[in-house]
Amino acid sequence: MNLWCYLNRLGLNDWIALWGALLSTVLAVIKIMDWWRDRDRLEIDFSSTSDESVGNSIIIRNLYAKPIIITHWELFFAHNRRELRECELIESADFDFHDQTVGANASIVWRFCDAHYFSTSDKVLHGRSIYLKLCIAGRQKVTRKLYPYH
Repeated sequence: MNLWCYLNRLGLNDWIALWGALLSTVLAVIKIMDWWRDRDRLEIDFSSTSDESVGNSIIIRNLYAKPIIITHWELFFAHNRRELRECELIESADFDFHDQTVGANASIVWRFCDAHYFSTSDKVLHGRSIYLKLCIAGRQKVTRKLYPYH
């Protein structure tokens, strides 16, 4: 029996079920594609200087189509991201830090100068790297290596 003969035998209920299965499959593929496209839409850049008055800066770009809310953050030295037990805290959100909203397709800049300045010299790093951990409302924590860049 060929496919054409089989399709001619289908009743109305079978056609409706086939249409529903096809439509739900297409919608599932679209949803998975949207999720895949938006899975990692947070860009974090770091620039450092040796001048304490100019300081270091972190730029957080939200490339999502919706705003994000940063509830807490920590900046620290560590040898690698997996061994966070041996980390040294550089700076973190204050106790009274209020949520910070980063609008859709927008960015914020955090400056660390004067009293908040930290050095990125080899003497200070001791083979470690600088990491930033962000706690974002409704999402998993994000930990990114900022420096050195490789």
